[in-house]
Amino acid sequence: CRFLAEKVVDLVFRKLGYPKPPRTLTRRKPIFGGKMGRFDDFMRKALRERPDRIGESVMRRLIFNYGSEYPRILRYIREDSAWGDTLPGSEEVLRAEMLHGVREEMACRLADVVARRTDLGCLGHPGEAALQACADIMAAELDWDQTRREREMSEAKAFFLPGGGK
Repeated sequence: CRFLAEKVVDLVFRKLGYPKPPRTLTRRKPIFGGKMGRFDDFMRKALRERPDRIGESVMRRLIFNYGSEYPRILRYIREDSAWGDTLPGSEEVLRAEMLHGVREEMACRLADVVARRTDLGCLGHPGEAALQACADIMAAELDWDQTRREREMSEAKAFFLPGGGK
């Protein structure tokens, strides 16, 4: 995406007749979660230091998804161990990831968190129990009333219908 963004900026400058665009700094700046040095060394260290209640496969997935920022997810679990539970229908997606999506990534739609900000919906509809659990977390965090909660559930279910995510 960085390469594409750079090409777009170059094109805009050219079309508007401006001189050469400023040099991009993004080639040297790590993306969010990218401060880890050699990935294999980072992974080994993180796996050695993982909390007891977090399985190795869960930890690996957290590192692949959040990179060097994975401790942000673990922070919720230190505050309340229940956030370390997996969501219904998943052996690896933690309740803390839903909370992180809302608190840190400004997610405000159930379908967005389930389908894009976690791995919960990456293989399709995660199941009614998973959507209910996620809606419960989001409703508590975002102070949804019952009407809003039901609307979010309906929209999330529709998202997973053929053509629904477009």
